[in-house]
Amino acid sequence: MSKSLIGNTAEELKVEIGKTIALLGTLRDEFRVEIHLGRVEAEKRLRALARRAQKVSLASQRAVRASLRDLEAFRKAMRGNGARPQKVRPS
Repeated sequence: MSKSLIGNTAEELKVEIGKTIALLGTLRDEFRVEIHLGRVEAEKRLRALARRAQKVSLASQRAVRASLRDLEAFRKAMRGNGARPQKVRPS
């Protein structure tokens, strides 16, 4: 083989390796963007779930308070204090 043929092959190989490295860098950057966007979406969903959980918690607290109030009224009525229990409201 002549030196020029070997030189061309080596140069072609360097170019191909350079292209491959550039492609790897592009793919790495794309993955980083996807990961960032996924994290942003996950945080958004987590905030929405937290708001829903808070609403459920508040509704539960109200229901427990109402039940407690009704039970206390019933206890008074059973003891003969004359208080009538409040009607139970369906949830």
